[in-house]
Amino acid sequence: MFFRARGAMRGPLVTGSSPKEKLLRALLLLGVFGLAGWGFWMNSETALETLQTRGAVWDEAGVLHEEETDGLRSMATRFNSEYGIKVRIHVVKSEVTLPQVDSRTLYIIISPPHKQALVEFPPLVRKALGDDFMYSLQNTHFIPYFENGQWGLAVADALKLIWGGLSAK
Repeated sequence: MFFRARGAMRGPLVTGSSPKEKLLRALLLLGVFGLAGWGFWMNSETALETLQTRGAVWDEAGVLHEEETDGLRSMATRFNSEYGIKVRIHVVKSEVTLPQVDSRTLYIIISPPHKQALVEFPPLVRKALGDDFMYSLQNTHFIPYFENGQWGLAVADALKLIWGGLSAK
């Protein structure tokens, strides 16, 4: 099977009437394979990014619009790529409870029916931003948004404040 007799079938042949034409056809064939490989790579990268950000926003209460959810997922991707911080946003129907804390995950949990918000920072982010920033974000930032029912904007602005605080450091 591995050894063939003379005149047996060979691999794919690039035919042409001149050596230049054969070379051109071989290069075009390699170009087609390269283009197909690049397309596969880009498709896989997009699919992987979609899977990674899908779990970033969980709207159990159903108060976020599709545009808000997409925007928050995009911001979560930026946090992960720029700072290595995973962002998990959870909108709950029940009262807010502290999740199992991870050393690389920023949790933002809001409860529209109870008008509660919890922001849990990773230890390094907590140290970088300081106690005053965290207290202000946790206790005063969300109040005006809750009165207007702008849940998605509240979380987006909180992420912008955190981003700005980390960029200033």
